[in-house]
Amino acid sequence: VSFVSTIEKAVVDADIFKKECIKDILAMDKKIVLTPHPKEFCSLWKKCTGEELDVNTLQKDRFTYAQKFSEKYKDKTLVLKGSNTIVAENGELYVMPLGSAALAKGGSGDALAGVIASLLAQGYGPLEAAKNCSLMIALSAAKYKGANYSLTIEDLLEGLKWL
Repeated sequence: VSFVSTIEKAVVDADIFKKECIKDILAMDKKIVLTPHPKEFCSLWKKCTGEELDVNTLQKDRFTYAQKFSEKYKDKTLVLKGSNTIVAENGELYVMPLGSAALAKGGSGDALAGVIASLLAQGYGPLEAAKNCSLMIALSAAKYKGANYSLTIEDLLEGLKWL
C-alpha cells in the first residue's frame, strides 16, 4: 500500500483483491482502475462489504453488482472481466460486447492491465483508459486468425500494433 501513496493513478489486479490492504487502497484519494475477473471480484466484494458472493450469483446479476460497487467506491474504475466485460465508474456502466472465448485464459488479463497502465501513463483518465483498452484487447482477439485455444499473450499484444 505504501507505494500507491506516492502515485497519482494505478491499476490493481489479481491476488490483491484477496488481501485486506485492498480496502486501504480503495480509501485513498487516487485514481485506481481495478481489473478483476469474476472470482477475483467475489473476493473483492467480500473484503469490501463482508458479504459472501459466489461466482454463479455474480454471473446472474453482473450489472447490479458492478453498479453497486462503483456507486460505493466513487472515482474508482472497475473493469469486471468476462463475457461482455463491464467498465463501471460512479454508477455508470459501459459494456464491451465484442469479447471472445480466446480471451478466457491466463495472460489476457495481464495484457489488459498492462495496456491500461500504459494509457494512464500517457495521460488518459482511468475511465477512458479502461474503455479504450477493453475495446483494443477485444479487437486484437477478434483479428487473430488462429484457433481460440491457441491465442497467446504475445499474439494479443502483436494484434494491438494495427490499432
